[in-house]
Amino acid sequence: MSRERKIEEAVEQTLQSFESADRLQPSPFFYTRLRARIDGLHRRVTHKYRFAFGVLRFVSLSLLLIWNIVTVTYLIGSDQTDAYDRSEMISAFAELYVLEGEE
Repeated sequence: MSRERKIEEAVEQTLQSFESADRLQPSPFFYTRLRARIDGLHRRVTHKYRFAFGVLRFVSLSLLLIWNIVTVTYLIGSDQTDAYDRSEMISAFAELYVLEGEE
């Protein structure tokens, strides 16, 4: 029983020492140095993201340009065959609606 009592007293003394502890005073330039370090980290991270987004923007625009070139060359090369298929589709479409309208 006395052992438990000693442990309780030790815990109580420890908790009281936390309540009565004096606040440590930082160096007068601590906040200035801390602010400078935080700003430096922020600038470094911002610069990395800015570089990454610049590369991403360049790659996406390059892919878009390549896609447009491929599309234009495909359309220019296949105008004659598409026109024939298109005219067949239009005539079939017209015949379908004419037949439905006549019934």
